[in-house]
Amino acid sequence: MIRALQFKYALKTDGVTAIMLNLYEHMDPSQVSFDFLVGDEKVPDHIRRRIEERGGRIYSIAAACREKNRLAYTLHKVAFCYRLMRENRYDLVHVHTENAGRSLILIFAGLAGIRGRILHSHSAFTQSGKKGAVKQRIFKQLLPLWTNGYLTCSAEAARWMFPARLLKNGWAAAGTGGWGAGTGGGRARTGSGRARGGSRGSFGLFGSAGFLGGTRVRGGLGGGAGQVGGRVVMIPNGISVEDFRFSPEVRQQVRKEFGAEDSRDFLLCTVGRLAPEKNYGFLLLVLKALIQRMKTPSGQEEARFRLLFVGEGPEETALRELAEELEISSRVDFLGSREDVPRLLMGADCFLLSSFFEGLPLVLVEAQASGLPCVASDRITRQVELTGQMTYLPVESPEKRESAQKLAERWARQIQAVSRDPEREIWRPEGAILVKEAGFDVSDAARKLERYYRAMAGRGRKKKKEKTRR
Repeated sequence: MIRALQFKYALKTDGVTAIMLNLYEHMDPSQVSFDFLVGDEKVPDHIRRRIEERGGRIYSIAAACREKNRLAYTLHKVAFCYRLMRENRYDLVHVHTENAGRSLILIFAGLAGIRGRILHSHSAFTQSGKKGAVKQRIFKQLLPLWTNGYLTCSAEAARWMFPARLLKNGWAAAGTGGWGAGTGGGRARTGSGRARGGSRGSFGLFGSAGFLGGTRVRGGLGGGAGQVGGRVVMIPNGISVEDFRFSPEVRQQVRKEFGAEDSRDFLLCTVGRLAPEKNYGFLLLVLKALIQRMKTPSGQEEARFRLLFVGEGPEETALRELAEELEISSRVDFLGSREDVPRLLMGADCFLLSSFFEGLPLVLVEAQASGLPCVASDRITRQVELTGQMTYLPVESPEKRESAQKLAERWARQIQAVSRDPEREIWRPEGAILVKEAGFDVSDAARKLERYYRAMAGRGRKKKKEKTRR
């Protein structure tokens, strides 16, 4: 069995945590076991329950290290992480982050003798100011010294996290042994790829596997995970596709709950943490523009638009105030954190995502699996276009009101066109089929990650040698 320690600073209701848990729950527990190391002390009960039900354990740095003196805290943290990794004899440590500085924890893994030290990039940017940007550039160049496994969710996320020398072979195209995005509204597809790897032992003090030595993996993994370029491998952000397969009956139930049973009712939906990088205030400007555009000369509305925010976060108060200022608060629903997101997506008519930056947003995969047409920020990777029902448009901060309103009008025109499409519901059951074909089913992604883990743990080379002897 492969024992893997997953590190994320905070396990919370967000896309990266959802990806981690989806993969965890779809791996063979007799082959791979997960424990979780977090920096924060608070873990939501429903997340803790999902982990512990499968035998996983959660370790908190904050709970173990309570010193107020910064030096004492740092020393205790180093000792705690080293002891945890060495005593539990993990095969791998897998860091999930958008911040290259988080990779430093892999130094402890190397010192503890752990062979696989994996850094997984989940975003194409992070809001950390000028000081944070400088740190990112520095750690980006240094991280290969203590890291020997490189995963990403998209090409953009890889470029943000990893130095160019790790990507020097270029990006694998769809169907050529890698995983990439289709063009012209096409679909992402999985290629065949090859696994070349296994244990090579130590590569010397500053050799190609870093100063900590260990296992090195190059190339793609058969049947799925594509080689992004050089030594970076892409693992799709998988979802449980069947959970999001469109159901007309569920759609009717949801619309009844929201009082949207009239054919003119049009539900816009967005899912995610209410945080600055999501730029949700821009969607309120879009909604205002839509309401104004859809009024007939008699004062009635051709369609009645409502916007559903699914999620919670620090921007909720500001968003409510902006909705009041725009006089559209009666058309906006803040639903908080929900566990029935698949149902909500089935009841919606169009999905919106206005982020300033993302890695490969899981919510867009989910929305497309439910057959929804999507309008998204043009700053989001094209590799998430899976069903041919995605439109990318520019965004602006609502603080720059004049330019933001002009762009909101463009969004409004596109959504208006969607609302007038008489066939938009007919093809919705196809969404799940296309997403699954594109390789985004979590069962497929979990198998690909398991193969990668085996290569990183040095098991693949060992099995090959045994077969040769026979």
